[in-house]
Amino acid sequence: MRNVIIASTSRPCLSEEARARREAQMCGGEWSLKPFLDAGATFISLKNLETARQALFHILDNTPRPLHIQREMHDNRKMFHETALEQHSRLEQRTNCCITTRNI
Repeated sequence: MRNVIIASTSRPCLSEEARARREAQMCGGEWSLKPFLDAGATFISLKNLETARQALFHILDNTPRPLHIQREMHDNRKMFHETALEQHSRLEQRTNCCITTRNI
């Protein structure tokens, strides 16, 4: 998830204390972005023009990493139906089909 940047905009009607509290909730509260952050995503709070510039420089300095499916298809020369994603999708469809059939 190192390619992911989560940006939060500030609300002028909120106090600095309220904004900080909301950011803390987003990064570690009950409804949280913590799994994304733990996986390598970056959280940026856009408060003004300077923080927006920092976010842009962060994006421009980022070295994108290919997705697993891209590596499979490019490096391993697999067709889409041979990839782990497609295999997982087929397994999930069969599982859902069985669950649906049993519920009928």
